[in-house]
Amino acid sequence: MDPAAERSILRDLARRQAELAGEPANRERRDLWTRLKDLDPVRPMILLEVWPIEDFVRPGELLCETPALRSVEYGLRMTLRHALEMGDDFVVPDRFKVDWIVRSGDYGEGLDVERRANADTAAIGYHFDHPIRSPEDLHRLRPRTHRIDRAASLARRDFLQDLLGDLLPVEMSGGLYHLGTTSELFKLIGNENLMVWSLDEPDAIRFLMDYLYEDRAAYIRTLEEEGVLTSNVRHNFVGSGSPGYTTSLPDPGGEVPVRFDQVWAWTEAQETEGMSPDTFRELFLPPMARLARQAGLVYYGCCERVDDRWEEILSAIPNIRAVSCSPWTRTERLAEQVGSRCVLSRKPTPTFISGANEWTEDVDREMQVLADAAARYGCPVEVIFRDLYTVGGDVPKLRRWTDRVRAILS
Repeated sequence: MDPAAERSILRDLARRQAELAGEPANRERRDLWTRLKDLDPVRPMILLEVWPIEDFVRPGELLCETPALRSVEYGLRMTLRHALEMGDDFVVPDRFKVDWIVRSGDYGEGLDVERRANADTAAIGYHFDHPIRSPEDLHRLRPRTHRIDRAASLARRDFLQDLLGDLLPVEMSGGLYHLGTTSELFKLIGNENLMVWSLDEPDAIRFLMDYLYEDRAAYIRTLEEEGVLTSNVRHNFVGSGSPGYTTSLPDPGGEVPVRFDQVWAWTEAQETEGMSPDTFRELFLPPMARLARQAGLVYYGCCERVDDRWEEILSAIPNIRAVSCSPWTRTERLAEQVGSRCVLSRKPTPTFISGANEWTEDVDREMQVLADAAARYGCPVEVIFRDLYTVGGDVPKLRRWTDRVRAILS
């Protein structure tokens, strides 16, 4: 296809996104999210996370042939389909954000990753060759370095600015401030060692958690010192699918550098799901909390259970503003513990409508338990459907889910 024709396609899509972003209904949704994250909710908020769904926008729908332009087209079409067809509380971005590219070194030991594609060629499976196999290997670890690749970052910004900037402002962003360390711990030592060492080699786990705390702290420090840490209160993703709209943090606008205590951060410990609350509290929570307390607000959790250790977590990280309520968490118990202190971020079980699966009573049951618990304990609530990778080609099924959940929660 002629480059001018490809450019015209993208500009038409960007123009439509800008129009949707400026509509009163979009501003209203943004205000409703702000009220929720300010702990002054008007109603439960509902959001689908569509970007992992491989059949949400199929390759055959894309018109651009140039790889760089095709990637931009994919993102724009994802946004427009989400906004026009899903009926949830998605806020259409009024700008095109470009994350600063950070080049991080290794740990003194490389992490070799082997990926596998599924039947539809999406490479979502992977295997790590864990380099630290015994406590005797710990001496090989070295502090990582983190470097901002300004040339590559600004080249992408300039490319998009030339392409779309007069329609959608292009803005550099510090990205997602993810503080989770247990995922890196898993990559280094593997799941078996993670479980066994927590019992037999606790000092090795303490060493590694302190080491990874220093790594995450150095990463955040690099962003601050380089002036690329920016506000994320207008972002649609600040932790486990959750938007960041709030007046509880400063909003300087644009690319103005801010401090870490002025932004949302996300921390979680999914890999400790099989640990007892006592083991988690002793070995994992202290270094996690030490860094999370330095952020402005915190979104806590992802897929792990938290109702059996919530009070200890909140005591260690008092600036938590939203907590993930995964399918493995007992919703009513967590709702009772949370009350109105922070947002209960409920994650429905994706299995029930994933792939070709049709609606089941389990979906209604999950949401009814949430509705009853939230009403009983006064919880601010968001429902975020994550971890869907395919809907079996039935994209309208997502709208049916949204409508049903909204009816149950209303």
